[in-house]
This record gives sequence, structure tokens and C-alpha cells, in this order.
Amino acid sequence: MGNSLAIEEIRNFLNRLGQQYPQQVKLYLLGGSALCFLGSPRRTVDIDCVIELSTKEFKDTLDIVVNELHLEVLRFN
Repeated sequence: MGNSLAIEEIRNFLNRLGQQYPQQVKLYLLGGSALCFLGSPRRTVDIDCVIELSTKEFKDTLDIVVNELHLEVLRFN
């Protein structure tokens, strides 16, 4: 994935997270990752997100996916 992420890498992250943690969680993308989904051609260096009411199990799953994909995810929760 290199040093920057495009919509494909962000979508892959979200898909993998959904596969590993099928319960419903509200996750809001912020910053450059949100702009990618809005159509910006610019890449981002990390995935900024806010997670609403996350559990320890979800946080553990998130950490596993982040490590597997070698991503930098900034969580605001």
C-alpha cells in the first residue's frame, strides 16, 4: 500500500473490518479518508475515524485488521 492510501485501500480496510466484526458499528470517516470517498483524487496518509459506542471486542478486531493491512488509523473515541 505504500505511504499513502486511495479509496481502494480504505474500502479494503472497511470491508475486512466488516468481515471480521459483523455486528453493526457506526464508524465515521474524517479528513483525507472522507475526502477520498467524496471523490477527491488526492491520497491520504492515514485513516481518521470516529467510532460511536465501540466495545473492547470491536477495538481488538480493529487493531488486528490495522496490523494485518499495515495501516495507520487514528481513532477519536
